[in-house]
Amino acid sequence: MIKKWLDKLDIHLLFIIFLLAIMSCMTLTAAYEMNFTNENYTYKQVAFYIISIVLFFILTIIDLDMIKYFSSYIYFICLLLLVGIIFLTGSISKELNGALGWYIIGPVSIQPAELMKFGFIIILAKILDNHKYKKNNLGNELFLICKMVLCLLPIMITLFFYPDLGNMLTHLSIFICMVFVSNIRFRTIFTFILSIPMTLGATFVYIYFRYESFFFNHILGLLPDHVASRFYGWLKPEEYPQSAHQMIQSITHIGAGNINGYKFAKDYNPEIPLAYSDMIFSVIGSVFGFIGSAFLIMLFLLLIYKVVTISLSYHENYGKYLGAGITGYILFQVFQNIGMSVGILPITGVALPFISYGGSALITAMVTLGLVMNMKVNGRQYMFRNESALDGFE
Repeated sequence: MIKKWLDKLDIHLLFIIFLLAIMSCMTLTAAYEMNFTNENYTYKQVAFYIISIVLFFILTIIDLDMIKYFSSYIYFICLLLLVGIIFLTGSISKELNGALGWYIIGPVSIQPAELMKFGFIIILAKILDNHKYKKNNLGNELFLICKMVLCLLPIMITLFFYPDLGNMLTHLSIFICMVFVSNIRFRTIFTFILSIPMTLGATFVYIYFRYESFFFNHILGLLPDHVASRFYGWLKPEEYPQSAHQMIQSITHIGAGNINGYKFAKDYNPEIPLAYSDMIFSVIGSVFGFIGSAFLIMLFLLLIYKVVTISLSYHENYGKYLGAGITGYILFQVFQNIGMSVGILPITGVALPFISYGGSALITAMVTLGLVMNMKVNGRQYMFRNESALDGFE
């Protein structure tokens, strides 16, 4: 029984995870040795990896139907933990760096926004799989969108009050990716989902270039100070050097890394804020150079490839929906973290999956991959396959 289970494990996926773990530990060690951080987080990260790997393998043996059945309960538990941060402020919920987001109990800290990603993915997958599709029926499609939005809305409202723009965007990316793999027509998606953010985005870009002072004073001024300062530093780093300090330091040290990496003197503190978490890619760029950065990006591309191919080959649509949500979650965070490290995107506090230090983030990422491995282990192939049945239409 165990041998049969071992034979079905995807060795390539396990090897990618292993390489990401090695890369994470090497980077955290290098960050400490080069005085990027005051503490060596490597040992704690190894402990988090051990815990998350155990959970990863547990997820491979749990029936996905069981996950689907309990997904509503898991979602509401995660949501309660997320909302509880606001009501428990001052006791076990502490404010860090101008924002809420963590339960701190002694030496243990838990970030429920990370756990919420898992709950959000599995509840949307259940909604999509259980929905009774009616082909080319606008009302039916809007009803499905409304059910999905009702799951997204309380998350977005709660994260807005933290504030946590990074996790808001991550959950939105999960939502959009899962909508795209549903049987909702593209014109419906564009009209009722994409048209609003695209119109707002185009409007903001026009106002920024046409009425710059109005944009900074009246539009960015509506955002919380903690969030607005990041946009000030991103758009005008020369005028807001204090807000842009983190981004400028990151770009400087990535550039200094050149091809093979640049070893800073140990008595020199390069002052990269949050080099162990949000800005860890700047450590990779500076210490391991272009080669190390390119290698890491290649690993993420291979990881996404494995998630997509395994989920697409799963015999039930539920697995495909899970795969879409996991892809949106990982792909967005990788793109956003690297983008903000090199200055092409505003800093939003998004961690680099599997690399940044953090127990909640790592456990969430590994658990989602546990679902992917579950599909690989428990997937079935049929000699005769009814494609129309797989479309989900009735």
